[in-house]
This record gives sequence, C-alpha cells and structure tokens, in this order.
Amino acid sequence: MTQKQINKVYVYLQTLNAALGLVFWMYTSLVFNSCQIYLQDYVFPDAATSVFSLIASGPQMGGIPGALLAGPLSQKIGRRRMLIWLNIIALVGVVLTIFESLPAIIVGRFIQGFVIGAELVMVPMYVAEMSPVEITGETGALYMPMSSAGTQLGFVVGFLMPSNLNDGKEYMWRILFGAAGLPNVIRLILLLFVFRKETPFYFIMKDNDTLATDILSKIYSQERIQSELQRLHEEKKFLASKNTAGTVTLKDLFTKKYRKCFFMGLFVSLAWSVSGMNTIFSFSNAMLEDTVTEPDSNTPVLFSTLFGEIDFVACIIAYILSKTIKRKTAFLLGMILVGIVNSAYGILGLIEPQSPVLKYILIIWPLPFEFSIGFIVSTYLSESLPEVGLSVTMVTNNLAAFLITQFYLSLADTIGHSGIMLALGVCCFLSFFISKAFLVETKNKSKAEILSEYSGIPLDKTNQTEAGQVISLTEVNPSSPSDTPTEDKLMLENIAKNSTIEKPEGNTKDGSPTNPSMSVEDFEEVG
Repeated sequence: MTQKQINKVYVYLQTLNAALGLVFWMYTSLVFNSCQIYLQDYVFPDAATSVFSLIASGPQMGGIPGALLAGPLSQKIGRRRMLIWLNIIALVGVVLTIFESLPAIIVGRFIQGFVIGAELVMVPMYVAEMSPVEITGETGALYMPMSSAGTQLGFVVGFLMPSNLNDGKEYMWRILFGAAGLPNVIRLILLLFVFRKETPFYFIMKDNDTLATDILSKIYSQERIQSELQRLHEEKKFLASKNTAGTVTLKDLFTKKYRKCFFMGLFVSLAWSVSGMNTIFSFSNAMLEDTVTEPDSNTPVLFSTLFGEIDFVACIIAYILSKTIKRKTAFLLGMILVGIVNSAYGILGLIEPQSPVLKYILIIWPLPFEFSIGFIVSTYLSESLPEVGLSVTMVTNNLAAFLITQFYLSLADTIGHSGIMLALGVCCFLSFFISKAFLVETKNKSKAEILSEYSGIPLDKTNQTEAGQVISLTEVNPSSPSDTPTEDKLMLENIAKNSTIEKPEGNTKDGSPTNPSMSVEDFEEVG
C-alpha cells in the first residue's frame, strides 16, 4: 500500500493532541528544578533536604502505580476515555501544588507522577494504534518535539524566578507550578469536542467492527479499509491468550509467544534510564554549578536553557531521520554516541573537576540522545508489546527513574557527578553489545510479526501489501498441507466476507448500531 492511501493530517493531529501529555510530563519534572532554590531558601527555609528530595522524586514515585494501572484500565474503559480521566486527575494534582504547604505539594507531585506514568504508557499506545504501520516511526518522532517543548519551558521559567524576597515576585512559584495544568486543559477540551473517536484496535478488541470501520475511514482511503480491518482481526487473534477473551494477561508475558520480546522490552526501558536521561534532565543545574567559580552566577540557568534549545533541535532532526532510519540501528548508534559523551564528561571531570569544557559537553548531550534513544524506545515498546507489557516496562522505567532521582545527590557527594557519568557511559556500552545480539528490528512490521520473530512461532504470510506489511498473520498448522483449508483460514474468510465498509442498516437515522449493548455512545461519550 502507498502512503497516498493514508490521511496523514488526521493522524498527525491526533498524535500532537495526545502528545500534550508529554509536555505536561517534562514541564512538571523540570519546573521544580527551576523553583527549588527559591522554595528552599525563602518559602520553606526550615524544611529538611530530604523533604525536597521527596518533592523532586514525587513524579517518578507516583509514576510507578500510574504506569502499572494504565494498560489494564485502558482495556476496560478505552484509550480515549483513559486520556480524558488522566487530564482531570492531573488538574487535581496541579491545584494541590500551588498551596504553601509541604504535604499538599508532596501529594500533588505524587498525583502528577501518577498521571505521568500513565501518560508514558497511553501516549505511545494511542499513537501507535492510530498510526498506519508504515508511519509509526514518523508519528513516534513527531511527539518527541512536544516533550522537548515541555523541557524548554521547564528550563526557561528559571529566568522568571526571583533571586530574593525583595524582587516582588514571591507569588511566581505558584504561577509556574499552576502553568503545568495548561496542556491538560487544552487536551481535555479537544478530546471532548474534537477528537471523539477511539482507536480502531480497541473497537476490534470489543468486537465492534462498525465503529472500527468508522474510525478506519478517517485514517485510510476506502480501498484500504477492508484489508486493515482484516489485519486487525488477525492481529487480535494472534496476540490473544487462549485462556482469555481477546486480551493479554501478565501471566501471558512469560509464555513462549511473549517472553523474549517482553524481556527485551524491560532491557530497553532500563537502558533508556541509565543512558543519563533522568540524571541530566533532573540535575543539570547542580552539575553546571560545579563548573562555575563565580558566586551567584547565572551560568547554570543560561546553559540549562541552551540545553533545552539544543534538545528541541535534536527532536526536529529525529523526526527527519525517523522516515528512513531503522529502530535497531538508531538505538545502537545512540548507545555508542551517548556512551562516548557520558564517558568524556566523566573522565574529564575526574581529571579537572571545574573544567569549563564540562558544561559544553553537557549541553551537546541531547543531540545523540534525542535522534536515537529518545524517540526510538517509546516507539519500539509500543510497536512490540501489548498493553500489559507496555505497562510493566514503564513501571520498570519509573522505578529506575525514582531510584536515580532519590539517591543521585547522595551518590554525587560520594563519587561526584563525573563518577556517575562515567558509570552511565559504561552502562551505555554494555547496552550496545546486548542490544546488538538480541534486539529485533521493528520498522514496518506489525506486532504479530515482531512477536513471531522473537518467539520463533511461524506466521502464514499469505497476503502482503506493497509496503511489506503483513495482512494475513495466522499461525501455520504444521500438520496441515498449505493448500488445505484450516479452521483458522475458514474463520478469516468468514471475517472478510462479513466485514463491510458501509454502515449497517438500523433503526437510528445516523447509522449507529442498533445493538443497545454496543452503541456509539458507549464508546464515545464520557460518563
């Protein structure tokens, strides 16, 4: 199939709307970094350092249950409805953080973290299910500039914070904390009134071909809808556990079909964390402060802002490269380059702790990260794993992020920022060799194809598209000749015959299903 059969504008708009959750993620994670010194010195001067460490790590700590519950809940209530509820919960957390109360801020940051953990599962899942197979890399890279925009804002607002109580801006920290809710308000409005459709695969999981066909008609041309509908049915059949009604359970992840893919997903998620992402995004100001000798220097804030600008440029490069570069190639290249940058910082820092070169090494770090590891990991995980697998890998990621954020400062007092960066460089090189040996390429492949390659369970590729995507993905029955109709093949033929792109005749004027248990309102309205 050609890309002319795809409504790219619709897919991209859906992607950008969903990715507003990533703006919330990065801004929330970094805005405390910009406000911390003022809060520590003037608002809560008597609070222990451990309390501020708890506030800083709140999003990572809250992200653990958020990521764990996102997959199962999205199976029950739907992807779109899950995003709606996440917006509402996020706004509750934002309101709590603007009170001049440490318990309220801690609870608010935890709630925000719950939403962030769920967003890291839901946004890639939602985008992957809305995107045709051949452009999942593009859409995966498209939402990375949105997270980078959150990064930029989180750094830039540091210039708005007063340096002392006499500046007349004692209220500024409340405004900056409250601004975190703006992406949620925008996305909530768009989901309620503009983007009112669920993903096609969710409707297939709920055995509602009518609504699946309706949303497919917005994504594909008429001549492609039928083949996509059949592909989704076959993918559902291949992915589903024999013991469940079309869903994948935690127990299924340890079966032959999923085990290797799941373990590699866990590994990739951990490699993402130990590449230095959480360290640098959370503690760049502290790392930069060690490179300046002048008291009250604005160098840390200035270079952190420059870091954000370079990060945004790197995300644009990532989007351009995503159209051609393979997932495994990008991941391997990223691990090598990020490992070199981390190691260079670590070695130079150990030799000359206040070298002015260190800050320049730090600000170029986003370049190798964003065009490789940054967008590849979330894309790879959403392409290869079912909901529950994506949830567990994001739990692992958030747990690693929490531990790094919680204990980084104590570890830095022992071995220094340079010692930590050198250790992270070694982790990147180890990740390269492990990934080179075991990681499977996922570009232009369906989830069933990827699982088949990992597990060794063969697929009957009876009907491929021009772009190379598999349309028929049923398991081969070794005991049956290839030209003998099997029960699976007969079932697929029946699906093809009974699937239609026209809306069914019914008693309603708008063509919605007459079955009251599977109405349009059941899937598209909130409540």
